[in-house]
Amino acid sequence: SAIWEGDRNRWVLWFHGGNNLGPRQIGVMYSTDQSIGESFARDSGNPILTPGGAGASDDKSVSDLKIQRLADGSYLGFYCGRRNGGPSNGSIHRVTGATPASLTKRGETIPAGPPGAWNQGGCYPGLWWKSPDGRIHMCAAAGDTGNGAIGYFHSDDDGATWTAFAGNPLATGTGGG
Repeated sequence: SAIWEGDRNRWVLWFHGGNNLGPRQIGVMYSTDQSIGESFARDSGNPILTPGGAGASDDKSVSDLKIQRLADGSYLGFYCGRRNGGPSNGSIHRVTGATPASLTKRGETIPAGPPGAWNQGGCYPGLWWKSPDGRIHMCAAAGDTGNGAIGYFHSDDDGATWTAFAGNPLATGTGGG
């Protein structure tokens, strides 16, 4: 995710590093150059999010952070966490923070679905937005052995709990995951 913070005259870009075999971690970097991509400086505290301890729902990797700065200046985001051992299907986790580099994990909020469900292969954060009534909406991706799907969820408590749309998945495809 990348956002422009006009009041701070900077771009903030969150990224993940690593690969499918090793642990992925999330970092952040900044640029005061208004033409994004010209000159970024990595935060000295990177990585800012790392896999959880043994048995945690994100003990294999953390990646794909989708984050926004809220009206009060705080940050709210959702990332993909993967488990070690057994199925390592991704699930959506929540973070909050006062600064781009001081994010606190708040736990798994949208797990992979049960066997046979449209999202049994895992759920991955996608586009999300907060409507004027305070409800958060998310279009989440799901993947299972080369097939992909998109589902819709909403939350009335800043993403701590979610309600899935009864008509999920909204769309399905093949070959992309």
